[in-house]
Amino acid sequence: MASNIAKEREWSRECSRRAKALGVNFQFDSRASTAYTDGRTVTCPTLPTNPSPEDFTLLRGQVIHECGHVIRKDIFDILEKACIKGGSPIWALTNMIEDEAQERAIARQWPGDEKTVR
Repeated sequence: MASNIAKEREWSRECSRRAKALGVNFQFDSRASTAYTDGRTVTCPTLPTNPSPEDFTLLRGQVIHECGHVIRKDIFDILEKACIKGGSPIWALTNMIEDEAQERAIARQWPGDEKTVR
């Protein structure tokens, strides 16, 4: 357990550096089932007790993806102005389209991130 806490702290620092570069915070949340952002904080599920290298790759991909939403927030501003609630079918469809678009844009800007995001 102690080594998991140390690893989580190390990865939290790494993820925080990436988020901070965009002016947002990073946190782990044991209640989260998936990564998400509200535009001010990137939140990821807490790492498993014995995280594998694949768990860290997944975490890195989640942070890259959610930071992409922070960079490209215009679509969410449009949905909010149109009073389309998060979680509604139209919001979910728009989010799926934006997921692909922003990951492609991130991969063009930072080619090293493409493998992790995919």
